[in-house]
Amino acid sequence: MSDESKNKSIFRQGNAGEEQTAENLNEYIRTGSAGGYFLIAALIMVVVALFIWGFVGRIPVNITEYSVVTVGSRNADLTLCFVDVKKNTGALPKGTVVSLKMPDGETFSGEVIAATEMPVSVEEAKELLKEAEKEIQDYSYSDWAFDYLLADKTYSYALFIETGEDLSKYQNQIAEATITTGEVRPISLLMK
Repeated sequence: MSDESKNKSIFRQGNAGEEQTAENLNEYIRTGSAGGYFLIAALIMVVVALFIWGFVGRIPVNITEYSVVTVGSRNADLTLCFVDVKKNTGALPKGTVVSLKMPDGETFSGEVIAATEMPVSVEEAKELLKEAEKEIQDYSYSDWAFDYLLADKTYSYALFIETGEDLSKYQNQIAEATITTGEVRPISLLMK
């Protein structure tokens, strides 16, 4: 072999002369195992699936507030919730999905049946309760529960939530309300 061909050889110079036969080359050259290729293929599939989910998938956006169960003479009892304007900047439409978790851990699904279009102050919220008491026969609520709900809020949206369930055993109890306000695509979270 000429010096020029030795420099262009694909083998390292020190070992090139020793590995002249095919059997020796098989020992010299290492190949990857099938398990390694399967691992790489699995990782690529996971990355592709996450990429597709990032554009197609949806993540719900929730607000958690406390609400109080109020019992009226209607077929279904109501839950009243005040959403702080710091948590939600716009009025929530009728039909907004709400999940209510009662003090004993039982969960009910409901929806918003009425909501204020503009935020109300604490004084306006109390007036709203007095009006509701006049309109809904046998409607009752506890002052301490509403004082608790409005304690740290200056302005809030008032929501009436209906579950279609009998909630009379939870009368005037505080429930945790998880309100689904919308959905976002996962990729939008990365673009912020």
